Amino acid sequence: MTKASGLLGISQPAMSGRLAKLRRLRGDPLFVPNSSGRGVVPTPRAEEIEPAIAGLIDSMLASTGAPTGFDPATTTRTFTIACFETPAAVLAPPLATAFRTRAPRARFSFVLPSVDVGEQLEAGDADLLLSGVEDVPGHLMHRTVWRDHYACARVRGAHPQLDLDVFCEVPHVVVANARDRFSTPIDDRLAALGRSRWVAASVQSYAVAAALAASGEYICTLPRRFLELPKPLPSYGNLEAYGNWGDLAADERWRKITPRHVLTHSTGFANFAYLEPDEKLRFHFDPGTRYAYSGEGIILLQFGLEQGLGLDMGAEIDRLIFRPLGMTRTSLKWRPDFAGNLADGWTVEGKVEPHDERSRIRVAGSMDTSITDLGRFAAALHATRALAEMTRPQLPITSRSQFPTLVPDAPPAERFPNLSAGLGVVTFVGPQGPGFYKGGHNESTGNTFVCVDRARRCVVILANDVRAERAFPAIVEAALGKTGVPFRWEYGRD
Repeated sequence: MTKASGLLGISQPAMSGRLAKLRRLRGDPLFVPNSSGRGVVPTPRAEEIEPAIAGLIDSMLASTGAPTGFDPATTTRTFTIACFETPAAVLAPPLATAFRTRAPRARFSFVLPSVDVGEQLEAGDADLLLSGVEDVPGHLMHRTVWRDHYACARVRGAHPQLDLDVFCEVPHVVVANARDRFSTPIDDRLAALGRSRWVAASVQSYAVAAALAASGEYICTLPRRFLELPKPLPSYGNLEAYGNWGDLAADERWRKITPRHVLTHSTGFANFAYLEPDEKLRFHFDPGTRYAYSGEGIILLQFGLEQGLGLDMGAEIDRLIFRPLGMTRTSLKWRPDFAGNLADGWTVEGKVEPHDERSRIRVAGSMDTSITDLGRFAAALHATRALAEMTRPQLPITSRSQFPTLVPDAPPAERFPNLSAGLGVVTFVGPQGPGFYKGGHNESTGNTFVCVDRARRCVVILANDVRAERAFPAIVEAALGKTGVPFRWEYGRD
């Protein structure tokens, strides 16, 4: 009642008096005390009449010229989100992109949850709580936004191979919560198993916890997303053997490039070093500040993963993506069993371009696949939570076209609205709502897949004649209807 009376600009007793009149008129209490003991909740009768009352209010506002509804493009509201460090770190980049592109005059603020988050929300001190489900009071409506797994951070070789016994014996550092500085949901799970662990230190920040784990004295169990937040590529190991390292070594921006910059094509590089007048790689803008497609950046990321972390890219992608998705006809290098189902390409001049049997992995363009397998991958971008993160807007795209890579920014009025880089894909908003797509081609082949989020439908096209690209927009529209895919930006033509 206190908050309602404040919104109406009347005293709390006056608000209670008006509610009493409504109760007599409707023959229903309309609002009853919450089972939690805080505030009130609507009765079924109140919920039944709420749409009609909302319609009357909208009609009254419309008749007086007052604005109705919520328009993100014009709102100046500040949205307050209560959450701890990990949800904030995961949410902040895509949220900033969404605010810049869809609510440019609105603001957002992260605050820490209070001990009583229900009271924090009911008092209006926060609009939204992002937290583990165990922290949500039972009387609050909630839904799952994402799921994550825990992973242990420790110095390699500092502790024995982890099993449950070792996990319980070694000293832990934890990130304190509002209820208990030395206990987390992990300890509740251990207690259910009749076990406990030695929590030797408690801190307020996941970053501090990770630093303590790096000292070798403790292990720290962290949400996997936090451990996977972008780290500069040079931190992966010695990258001086990278072919273009000498071109970049004197520029400190080299040390700031992260996998996210690579996957959003915002490294600042040209598409390839050999396209530079002197064939030397250089920065054309600060990493992370704008989109400019760069195969060179993808090659750098491959080098960092293989040489810095010692990973076998072919084996890792096969293990993590191709095999789980049933993509049995896909590989980053040529396989002899592909020969029986192979299409050579055709150039724009109508000449045959034989398929090249690549024996070395080059992640910027060596993959062989089938239309069935690519369809499985497109479907997984919708259905698999880990892959679905790739399709979230990360960085607004401000150029008139995708190529040439370093085309200048377009004036704001000439940019494609709601066009953004995801992680390896391009996102857009069209007549059917948000969607994403990925295209690719060389001198003799073209391909694309387009997906619409709301309808959860995709179209996948593989063409062994690059001239077929002119038909792609019509094919996509015939299959999905009008989607708003920015083909003019993709190909430089309608």
